[in-house]
Amino acid sequence: MTYILETIVTPEQRAEVARLALASPFTAGPAVVKEWLVDRERGLYFINLGGGSLEMPYFLVLADRTGVLLMAEGERHTTGPVVPRGLEESWEIKGISIPRSFANRNGEILAMFREALQAYGSLGDPDRARSVNVRLGSAKLV
Repeated sequence: MTYILETIVTPEQRAEVARLALASPFTAGPAVVKEWLVDRERGLYFINLGGGSLEMPYFLVLADRTGVLLMAEGERHTTGPVVPRGLEESWEIKGISIPRSFANRNGEILAMFREALQAYGSLGDPDRARSVNVRLGSAKLV
């Protein structure tokens, strides 16, 4: 149960991304995914679709081989020096949507999302973060 940051470069990876059929939160087209955090053993994918400016939250996705399990919006705050194990990351996730078909797995999906976000570290670099704190809001079923 180890997450690894992968850059999407192989035809197999591109096919995996395409199967998820992710829409871009910024345009009317498909999302452009250049990297993801993946747990191959469990078949879980954590994807940062972008955002993070002062006016725009981060757009995050947790998916498995069958499709999207959770979509979320949130803010990231960082304190501390930019040195190995120097940053303290804090994520405040406010908008969480889980497909209604996964209602019975709500708690499990939120726990997997929290785990993935903690493994993500400092925007994909776990070695820069001393700690990663995650505050999750309530999930809504869609």
